[in-house]
Amino acid sequence: MQVTLTAIDNSGNQTTGITNLLVVDLLPPVITCPSNIIVNSCEPVVYAMPTALDNCSADVLLDLVAGLESGQSFPQGATTVTWSATDESGNSASCSFDVIVNYSFALLAELIEPSCYGASDGSIILDINGGLPPYSLDWGTIESPINIQAGNYPVTVTDANGCSITETIQLTQPDELEIVLLSTTPATTGQSNGQIDFSVNGGTAPFTITWLQNGLPLPNFDPMAAAAGSYQLKVEDANGCLTLSGLITVGAVSGSVEAALERKIVISPNPSSGVFVLKLEGVLTSIQFSVFDGKGRNVLPKRETSKGSLAETIDLQAFNAGVYWIKIVAGEAVIWKKIVKI
Repeated sequence: MQVTLTAIDNSGNQTTGITNLLVVDLLPPVITCPSNIIVNSCEPVVYAMPTALDNCSADVLLDLVAGLESGQSFPQGATTVTWSATDESGNSASCSFDVIVNYSFALLAELIEPSCYGASDGSIILDINGGLPPYSLDWGTIESPINIQAGNYPVTVTDANGCSITETIQLTQPDELEIVLLSTTPATTGQSNGQIDFSVNGGTAPFTITWLQNGLPLPNFDPMAAAAGSYQLKVEDANGCLTLSGLITVGAVSGSVEAALERKIVISPNPSSGVFVLKLEGVLTSIQFSVFDGKGRNVLPKRETSKGSLAETIDLQAFNAGVYWIKIVAGEAVIWKKIVKI
């Protein structure tokens, strides 16, 4: 702003000049917070808003820096509430006070996890501390937290004062117990030199392995010294969870016939994203083939090539990635080809 200055001496002489005057506000507002507040209930806390005065600005902006607004429910213990005041020149100051809630109300849970994948034998046992009994419980979508599956379960506990706690409790479960058939090696006719290679995934170790044939146990069966035939594998884990494989077939080979046939059958590309081509090189008779997954389940039904056909397409695009087996039958000869979908 411009200011006019006039100077007069003792003889009455005077002169006049004009100068610029810059007014700078460097003083922050004065902000005053309420005193600390002690609360002995779970009710929302209402406190007086801070007041602020400034030497220059008529309007001072108040902002909540930390803590909660007035009228909200504060957690148990001490919460520091901080407000700031800023004037029109950008100067700011702050003040703080504590809201101390002495009302103790807490919820703990003892979990009994489901024993098996998909089982409904899990339970949740609540331990309620503090508050004022009696308590009421609301489990939302379930009537009782007994004999339930794995999942997320919200619960609201309300005491006699109307104070509430809401928590979501998670029950987990073991991974699904699975038998994965990795490969089978045919047995020489009349001998027990076939092989079944498998793995057990999921569940809870240790595992009890039982081999079956025609539904009956084979107590001394060795999957690495198997005769030609069809078998099943039953696995029980440490929690008593059970799984049963599909039929696992160990083929029979007479030796030179199967070896010669195997050399004439080529599958490409392998691995593949889902489409395989089975090529017949010099095979003069029709053949039958079907596809099994890693659990021994027949995923593509038996098909027969026409005599003299050079190639057949096998489409597994609709199936999951993994190891599959193609069973190929030509007359009395049976061979297995491993393919991998990626």
